[in-house]
Amino acid sequence: MMIAFGFVLLAVICSSSHAQLHPGSQCLTPDNLRGVCVNIRECEPMLNLLINRSGDPSTAEYLRRSQCTFQGRNPIVCCASNNNNNNNNYPSYPVNPPQYPSNPQYPSNPQYPSNPQYPSNPQYPSNPPFNDPSRFGPPQSSDGASLLPRECGQDLSNRIVGGEKTAIDEFPWMALIEYRKPQGIDTHCGGVLISNRYVLTAAHCIAGLEKRNWYPVNVRLGEYDTSKAVDCVPDGAGGETCAPPAVSIPIEEHIVHPLYNSPKAQEGYDLALLRLAREVRFTDYIKPVCLPSSADIKNRAVAAGWGKTEISAKSDVKLKVTLPILNQQECRAKYLEQNVRLIPSQICAGGQRGLDTCSGDSGGPLMQQNPYPDGTQRWTSIGIVSFGPRVCGTDGISGVYTKVYDFMPWILRNLRP
Repeated sequence: MMIAFGFVLLAVICSSSHAQLHPGSQCLTPDNLRGVCVNIRECEPMLNLLINRSGDPSTAEYLRRSQCTFQGRNPIVCCASNNNNNNNNYPSYPVNPPQYPSNPQYPSNPQYPSNPQYPSNPQYPSNPPFNDPSRFGPPQSSDGASLLPRECGQDLSNRIVGGEKTAIDEFPWMALIEYRKPQGIDTHCGGVLISNRYVLTAAHCIAGLEKRNWYPVNVRLGEYDTSKAVDCVPDGAGGETCAPPAVSIPIEEHIVHPLYNSPKAQEGYDLALLRLAREVRFTDYIKPVCLPSSADIKNRAVAAGWGKTEISAKSDVKLKVTLPILNQQECRAKYLEQNVRLIPSQICAGGQRGLDTCSGDSGGPLMQQNPYPDGTQRWTSIGIVSFGPRVCGTDGISGVYTKVYDFMPWILRNLRP
């Protein structure tokens, strides 16, 4: 199904009212604005339409009428010039993005808001990579928020975070991705459960691994100690508290963000969704995390996991670490010294010796607690572990996380029942 969609996505701009104009040619947009034929990667408004709204028939027709020619697999489109009286440089064709209320209301019995405010047009760099869309699943429900669970972000531990080992029932949304490798099934990257059918993870944990003969096949949930079939801990009264065995659920589909440029996680858009083959039954040890309804980020956050990445595995027991959130400008300057250019949709956290996502997983969540009207604190995944310094926990160089809030429209569009 995903391969077929790739041809459909390219097909939406395969016929044109322009007679095979070449790059640099003068042209008119479908709404009669003066423009120039350019690679779609260089025309942010048209790229946003292709990525965000190509499934809409009226938008598909607009894209078809905007096409000049092709360069390889990259469409050349008529991009409105800056000297038109269209100040935002977006086509005037009505796109009608989903509307979200400016102040989402939380009921007294807290439930996840069905329509929080998210940016309807996230900003992309002027020259993002245009990947082969056949690798990615099609946008699905436009009402994805209704598919998110009403109860989220709660665990039973009620413990202050700051140590290393977690409680056995702490962060019950943590997931491990199981890969089929030449030597058998093994876990490497992590993820976070966001609903009864979807796990959020990093794109670099999914895309490009076939070169190693690695294939993500299952998601493991309800895990605490990977070395034991049944996890038990002392209950403080001479007995033990035991969790049910972890469950592994097959992956039905993986959806990588279309602007991710495998294998360069440093360039951003390092995000992927995993659709599970069946619904998850929530328990005290398997629950979903909340997703952000605000761009606000506090000055400290928590990462958790087993220290597993696509290249290493460090701990049998689930770990946690509290990290400072760094100033974005200072972090960008640090990484520029390493010839890495960060983008606004990345978060920097850590940068203190011995404190980094060595205790978390590639693809795992960066979390903060947010208050709800009933006084409870709900855990929200504000970021997804992307990459960091070559030596983990290097003083002065932070880890980098994909900012989830900036990708909420993409996440919601790709959820389906």
